[in-house]
Amino acid sequence: MKKFIIFILLLSTSIITLNSCASFFASGSQNLKFNKPNDGTKIYVNNQLVDKVNTEGQLTHKVKKSVEIQQITVTEKDYVNEYLVTSHYLASPWKYVSLIFFPTVVVPAYDFKVSPVRTFRYPTIPFSVPQEKVKKVIHKDSQKYLYLTQSSFDLPKKNISEGTINYRGYYRKKTNKIKYRNPDEDIKLDNTIFSDDMNNLLKEGRFVDTTGKILKNPLNTMYVKVVVESMKMTRIVNDLVPQFMEEYAYIVELGTKWEILDAYEQSKYTQNITIKSGEFAGKNLLAEFERVKNMSEEEKKKFETDFLKRNPRILAISHALEKSFHQLLAQPQVQSLLEYQKDDTQKSENLKITMPTKKIISLDNALEGNVTVITEKGHGSGFAISEDGYIITNFHVIVNNKDLKIQTNKGEKLTAKLVKKNEFADLALLKVEHKFDYAFAIPNEINFSTGQEIFAIGTPKNIEFGQTLTKGIISSKRKRDDQDIIQTDASVNQGNSGGALIDNKGNLIGIVNAKLMGVGVEGIAFAILAKDIIKYLNITY
Repeated sequence: MKKFIIFILLLSTSIITLNSCASFFASGSQNLKFNKPNDGTKIYVNNQLVDKVNTEGQLTHKVKKSVEIQQITVTEKDYVNEYLVTSHYLASPWKYVSLIFFPTVVVPAYDFKVSPVRTFRYPTIPFSVPQEKVKKVIHKDSQKYLYLTQSSFDLPKKNISEGTINYRGYYRKKTNKIKYRNPDEDIKLDNTIFSDDMNNLLKEGRFVDTTGKILKNPLNTMYVKVVVESMKMTRIVNDLVPQFMEEYAYIVELGTKWEILDAYEQSKYTQNITIKSGEFAGKNLLAEFERVKNMSEEEKKKFETDFLKRNPRILAISHALEKSFHQLLAQPQVQSLLEYQKDDTQKSENLKITMPTKKIISLDNALEGNVTVITEKGHGSGFAISEDGYIITNFHVIVNNKDLKIQTNKGEKLTAKLVKKNEFADLALLKVEHKFDYAFAIPNEINFSTGQEIFAIGTPKNIEFGQTLTKGIISSKRKRDDQDIIQTDASVNQGNSGGALIDNKGNLIGIVNAKLMGVGVEGIAFAILAKDIIKYLNITY
């Protein structure tokens, strides 16, 4: 009996020891191989440069086997980075030796639970650098500036899907077997964290004016808007070994609608782009939120920011947006729209209008010549330049509005139509069927001086404040590209745009155009010279 017990103990020890050899003899590291890319292309594995070359001319990088997914980054100058992942999902020969010759319950369990790292391996075939790379588009000196106006998600649940596939199936291109599911709710988000990513892309591409210039030509500023309309997420997991389930990767396919708008937010170009992101490694980061309970508010905020930066879904979406953005900018139509413009003043047919018969001689007379311009989106100001119904206002007041109304100083509401416009000068000429008691005569020359007392007339904030009069001085005459403008400290608010700037006798000096806004900024407003109405709209009496 004693000999039998000793025999059993020796046999068990031998089995466990021999089976452990599957882990003991299997290497704890492996060389990843890469087909040599073009000159200028660099490959990184977990942020470490791959620079060793084997006898076959392949780049190699030795990695320690671990449950973490290896993140591969491919960089090339002037191109968007590409991202790949790899996981050691293939069983080594030692694993099969263990299972074939020692098919016990204890031994394979030991091998799976204690040392799966050594007994699995990464793919042995060389990786190839993605060939379909997206070239970065950089701003040229001859192009307009481009700013982000909207970045949002408008996703009905039918356009959102997520599916899971294991590494083995993914690398064998069996993605057609993935079963995708739709969520229970729609997703509608505005001003997401991806707005920061988009703004950074614009800055990196030098599309944003960083000189701090305030007086900008409106024709040399454009805006871009993106709406994500569909999202297909693929989650790649290693389901062969339970310990690896916390490690996974994501690929996202985004359907985006892009729109290019001018400075007045007039749509100039739209395009739908569907594109896939690279592969991004991650962990079950939600489990980390258990630690949040004992954190301070500051620590929570830092943790959440860090969490978003490491979330593979977020990284994948951001990468897809980056690729999609550069594809948009590469379009010939977009490149044409971005070409710099100076003055779009077109020598339209000359329009002769009737000179006002009644001369404005007081501020009360001037108030009667001013109007409120009512649009579908709000209101602005304007003023009559003829007694038979011709009215001047800013183009930005009436842009993208089909239904235009005018409210006179006496409260009468009239339908107006657009007769002429000049987008460079931000001027528009309207016409109403109405007889004005007083109208402003357009001067032929500069009729003001620096330091002169002036008055601004308009409808600030609300229509009930129609024809409000504010006082100030002429601060200076400035240049906005090739256009002269007036700087004044007269109080100007939203709704004042398009109103008359006059002297104390009621003579027309300018057209209120804009106000400089910001923390600690007061008393800086601008107006277009009244004499320039003739040049920019080709009007004569």
